Order: sequence, then structure tokens, then C-alpha cells
Amino acid sequence: MAAVIPERSVAESLSSRLRRRNRGGRFHRVLSDRTRSPDGNVDTLSLWDAHSTVQRQTADAIARLWSLRSPGDAVLDFGAGDGALLARIAQQHAGLREVAVVDRDPQAREAARARLSAVAPFASYAELPTTRRFDLVLAAHVLYFVGDVPAWWRSVAAILRTHGLVTVAITSPECDMYALRHIVRRHEGRRARFGHDLLVRGAAAVGLGPRTDRVDSSFSYPCQDPRLARIPAHSADAGLARLVCWLTALDPERRLPEPLQADINAFLVAHTRDGRLSFRIVDSVVHFSPVKG
Repeated sequence: MAAVIPERSVAESLSSRLRRRNRGGRFHRVLSDRTRSPDGNVDTLSLWDAHSTVQRQTADAIARLWSLRSPGDAVLDFGAGDGALLARIAQQHAGLREVAVVDRDPQAREAARARLSAVAPFASYAELPTTRRFDLVLAAHVLYFVGDVPAWWRSVAAILRTHGLVTVAITSPECDMYALRHIVRRHEGRRARFGHDLLVRGAAAVGLGPRTDRVDSSFSYPCQDPRLARIPAHSADAGLARLVCWLTALDPERRLPEPLQADINAFLVAHTRDGRLSFRIVDSVVHFSPVKG
């Protein structure tokens, strides 16, 4: 892959102290660190994509704005998973110059490599020099797992070109999946630590302003009995059990406490009718670009 000459980035608007901290590659490590994320699972991602309209409708929303840009963008997909979302976007936004991904799951990275290598020259972000810059950064449904969101934004600012764009997809509180995650948080004594306001504040600190699109989609899965067993991986519908654990960051081998198991099962049963488990999905797709003046 041809070397890219570093350009003036949004990071130049940061303080001199912040720029000094960046010289040691610290932001490179922050951007590559997803230690709070559950392990990826390509089969589970495929199951979700097969039974939901989320990927298609999110890709459509992103491509509508990206298509207004000139061809030749270099894109970094943070938390890329198997690369399916970016590949779908690329079907509508042709002319990507290069693609790089960040994902801690080696199986997912290889799946992304196989899928995206046909789209543009491909690399894992860890393979690239810290001087590499990008026109587009994509982070879809992954920032929930980042331990330090302000540090993530500083990392992004350090690699974003002057006229770059950062696109983030997050779950809206009115989404059924948000309610399911809230059940787990309530039993674990945790509050939601990430949301739209935190996202916008972090971006504003590095000179980026938002434009938000709402995306309505759905999930529908054939299922006669959606209830989880005490150990989810041993449930009658193992695929659904893995999917629920993936969506809620639960350990599929963990023995669920009875009150948590009862509340999750009540939620799943309430959303099952005529042999199908259905969720309403509402996402916010937020595009961040440098604030002028």
C-alpha cells in the first residue's frame, strides 16, 4: 500500500500539551484498545444481519451523506466486526482509496479482510504507521465499550484530515434493545454510561460538530420459545441465546441469577407473537465534521 503524506489535521486545533502527548503514539494505542468490549462472534453478527434491517438502513443513511464527498477517501472502520456494514456502504459510495479496520477479534478482522479487500486496499489499523491520516472514520455501535470516550475523540482528531468526517451510530433510548440492556444494567447496579450528550461533548472538545439522522429498523426472529436457560449457551435456541448475550454484553457461559433470568425472559416473551421475536430498533447516526471559525 502506498505511503500517505501526513496532512494538517483537526488535532492541530488542540493545545500544545495535547500534541506533545500524541508524539509517543499514545493515541494510536487508545484507538486500538477495546478492552471493555465482549469478544466478537462472526456467526452471531451474521445471525443478527440475517434477521434485521439495521445494517441495510444504517448503510443507506450513511451512504447518503458520504456520497456527497469526492471519490478517493481513505476510511477507518473502528469496531468493524466482519466488515459487512462498510462493504454495504461501499456499494453506494464508490471510490474509496483505502480501508483500514480496528477490531480486537482476529476472526472478525480476517472476515473483514476477505470482504473489504475487493473494495479498496485493506489493512488492520495496527499494521499502519501512527502518521497515517483518514478522510472518514466510522464507529457503528461500538463506543459503548470504549472505557475513555474523550480519549477516543482525541485519538480520532489526531488521525482525521482537515475536511474529514466522523460517523457514529448509537442506539436510541426508545429502542427495544436499549430497554433490554437497561434490564441487565439495573440488576448489575449500573447506569448507562454512554449516550448522545457524552458523544457530542467529546466531539466538541476537539472541534467537531454534529449532524444527526434518525434510523428506524427492525429485528424479527422465528422462535416459539425465546426464554433463556440459567446458562444461556445451553438454551434450547443456542443461536438466539448467543445473540441476546452479544446484545447485552452478558457472558454466554455465566450462570444467570434467577431474578435477572426472569426479567430477561419476561421481556423476550412480551416481544414474541405468532412464533416470532420482534424488536423495534431506533438508532441515531451522527456525522461529525470540523466546526468552522
